[in-house]
Amino acid sequence: MRPSSCVGFALFLTFACCEQASSAGGDFHVEDGFETDALDQSVWSTKQIKSGLYHLVPDPRCGTQALAITVNDDEFEENCSDEEPKCQRAEIRTQPAHRATYGQVAWYGFSFKVTGDISAEGSHRFVIGQWKAPFDDSPFLAQRFDDGIFHITVQNNKDQWTVASADGVASVPPESGLTLTLGERPTLPSPRDTWVDMIYRVRTGRTDNVYGPRQEGQIDVWANGHSVVSVRGNIGATLSKPPDTWLIYFKTGIYRKYVPGEVTLYFDEFKIHHYIEEVQPSCN
Repeated sequence: MRPSSCVGFALFLTFACCEQASSAGGDFHVEDGFETDALDQSVWSTKQIKSGLYHLVPDPRCGTQALAITVNDDEFEENCSDEEPKCQRAEIRTQPAHRATYGQVAWYGFSFKVTGDISAEGSHRFVIGQWKAPFDDSPFLAQRFDDGIFHITVQNNKDQWTVASADGVASVPPESGLTLTLGERPTLPSPRDTWVDMIYRVRTGRTDNVYGPRQEGQIDVWANGHSVVSVRGNIGATLSKPPDTWLIYFKTGIYRKYVPGEVTLYFDEFKIHHYIEEVQPSCN
């Protein structure tokens, strides 16, 4: 389902419909429907996933294939955080040529679903999509699936806040440094066994940056063609020194505390562009 080009935007009064692409940064746009014989290494880095954990499968959102990433009981790492001696990580990330510059507006679109042994408890730090900017220890924006509940978090330095959830309408306190504007359908759909189409408009930023753009960040979210939430405020880590790179990257896959059982993330219709019209699914 596609969001209307202008009517849907009226719910988010903080930016103009049909905006022009930002002049900052490069031409980072990309489309990947996973229709080739192998994962496109010019689009994706596979340094955080073993070759046997991802496959192109005939279970698409559109076209003939999708990407499937699977972890099971035998897949875990032991070089995890102190509080989690074992974790499971199987993620791909965008290559540098397909990364927006800090402060630049970028639109992201993709479809995904999750199948398998999905625990209703004890399944924590289950990240199924994340964006990182300079100096981010935790992703400034993340899709999570803890205990089988799809939710979206935004980071303000060390503080993480839920800005949308399939378990009800999210809210944040004043001390979060964030402002939420609820959309047409502020409760997220569940991706459990069912494709969900996501669109994100992302502009990183903080008003307390010492280096780089000194402006509010903004994230706008659509799910299955309906506006969910608009988030404004100080997003990500404060840039208190010059970063090694100004690029932000997107990762998808499975990163979670170790949980027994097998789970698969299906991913399709991935697009990054300057305009919303270019990141919508290729089929209805």
